[in-house]
Amino acid sequence: MNEKRDRKVRRGLSESEAEARRKLVDWMCELGDTTQLSSECVHRAVAYLDTIMGENTVTQSDAHAVAVVCMLVAGKLTEKDAVVSRVAGLLTRKLSCPRASIMQYEVQIMSLLHWDMQGVTALDFVELLVAQGVVFTTDSLLATANTEQIAKSTRQYAEFFADLCLQEATLSQTDPLRLAGGILAAARRSMGFGRVWPFELEALTGLSLAEVDWQFNTIMRSYERMFPQGQPQTRMEESDKENCGPRPEKKSCTVGAKRRRCQHKE
Repeated sequence: MNEKRDRKVRRGLSESEAEARRKLVDWMCELGDTTQLSSECVHRAVAYLDTIMGENTVTQSDAHAVAVVCMLVAGKLTEKDAVVSRVAGLLTRKLSCPRASIMQYEVQIMSLLHWDMQGVTALDFVELLVAQGVVFTTDSLLATANTEQIAKSTRQYAEFFADLCLQEATLSQTDPLRLAGGILAAARRSMGFGRVWPFELEALTGLSLAEVDWQFNTIMRSYERMFPQGQPQTRMEESDKENCGPRPEKKSCTVGAKRRRCQHKE
């Protein structure tokens, strides 16, 4: 994503707007869980919502309808027809939206998106980078635990932090590749790696530690605020090493405090 363009089209959200967005995104994640939407779909829908809110004022009365239509549009790119039908059904049942109006609303949303539905999200970069490998032979942690399990747990942490980032309006306005870097750094720190941003990751992403430092610190502060009783471990205990370290319980995309808790497997 071009940061210059990003700054141009996005307006800053007030504190009240940011809080309203947080609640709306959490509702979208719960809805995604209910309708069995993939994380890719929910992340893309939130990206659509942020683009629209960055250029337009969305009233509270319209917010939920706009959010569901964003999920519907995203679902048509990522999901099977049966899943898309469940989302469309929500518009008619929960929001009293006539089926005849759904297509009209879709066109309006796509127009607000400038007909650009293929934008890359931070989750896209995270999945790409994890597939290429974000655990390296130079990581000292590999000497004390199973390599395959470490890679799996690191991926779970990365997915968890990617979901958590949906809640933060400030993070939604940052470059998705840099945000992905911050997410991977947070995952590596939580796993207990000695180096959160080794030279291998710098070579893989083309980004220095300084270029992902703000995202990384913002993610960790957000995590500590949302889960004060479950702050990530920065070092592995001996009992953890046998099971390749702490890792969060992987659930749905929902990260609201009432719906999700980060649980370290003992």
